[in-house]
Amino acid sequence: MERKQHKDAASLGFLHYLAEARRNDPNPLLRTHAKHYEEALDEALAILQDIGGIA
Repeated sequence: MERKQHKDAASLGFLHYLAEARRNDPNPLLRTHAKHYEEALDEALAILQDIGGIA
């Protein structure tokens, strides 16, 4: 699955850091985006678990 959040992680850093930055952003409109980063992180963890029992 291709998400904007995965592209952001590739250029800006790890998903959990991006989610936290969005959650604590002074702009209330950006705070609502934290949910999407958390969902992308959950999806990535599920994929890792499926391919190798990691995490």
